[in-house]
Amino acid sequence: MIVKASRAGIEHARDDDQAPAMGNVSYLLAAPEAREAWLVDPAWDVPGLLRQVEALGCELKRVLLTHNHADHAGGFIFGIQIPGIDDVEAALGNSVPVSVHAADLPQLARAFPGLEPLLEPLPDSPLELAGEEVRVLRTPGHTPGSVCYVASGTIFTGDTLFAQGCGRVDLPGGNAERMLESLRALKNADPELLLAPGHVYGLPRLSPAGDSGLPWSLTLGETIARNGDFADL
Repeated sequence: MIVKASRAGIEHARDDDQAPAMGNVSYLLAAPEAREAWLVDPAWDVPGLLRQVEALGCELKRVLLTHNHADHAGGFIFGIQIPGIDDVEAALGNSVPVSVHAADLPQLARAFPGLEPLLEPLPDSPLELAGEEVRVLRTPGHTPGSVCYVASGTIFTGDTLFAQGCGRVDLPGGNAERMLESLRALKNADPELLLAPGHVYGLPRLSPAGDSGLPWSLTLGETIARNGDFADL
């Protein structure tokens, strides 16, 4: 499986003045031998992300959302209309299932009522991309349905965990106690997993993507060791 990070304002959405300030990261998971790809949190520049899929000779078969906020899924936030899953479906003829935790699905359905038939609650069992496992870790706190995904030696943490700090819990649906529980769960996860967060906050060694497909080199274990939010856990 190929894993590729795409930073809004750098690899995609280069012409969007707001994207660099938000620092979002979308991810491409691809199995070129099967001509299949998935996108994690596709927002800000859907045509640019779809071109990355096409460049690998793949077709987009699924969208994974780490949570339902507009800077990850598309929609209106902070006075900005952000392209997202509705643009994916418009480009591909309403053919791509969007996987999100059931606890975050109602808000997403209200934001995108025309897409409700395509919104799928994440199953309890792992997903499979061309025979390779994609595990789902439930990590509520930032939102009730926040999740992390684990695939190809990488953990995609959305807004649960950044290189420095964790996601906000003061927004609607946020819960500090549940965030602490989620951070404790991540502390027990494989420390050798490469960190793939939903924003670039605090990431070291930003550079062109290396062999891992990530333009940084940071494991979950290193993140925990340097992140003050784990000090008392």
